[in-house]
Amino acid sequence: MAGKQKSHVVKIYNCSNQMIPIQVRAPNSDFYSNEQQIRVMPGRDTLLPKSHLRFEQIENLKAKRMIKIVYDSEEQAERDTALIS
Repeated sequence: MAGKQKSHVVKIYNCSNQMIPIQVRAPNSDFYSNEQQIRVMPGRDTLLPKSHLRFEQIENLKAKRMIKIVYDSEEQAERDTALIS
């Protein structure tokens, strides 16, 4: 598996009482043609590519305690690597 780059994902849980729009866009893509809005309903979660997220928005929503990151494949891979080493 060496040489194969894995795309990391993040599971975001909406712990608020309102629908939260999450803006996503592929890396190096155009705002007008590639920006999308993912709507996360209260009490629901969604799995999104980490590279597509706007981290300013995610950090802002986390600080307001509106969302929680319940899974991050990149952090999990780092923990697994640390256990093996």
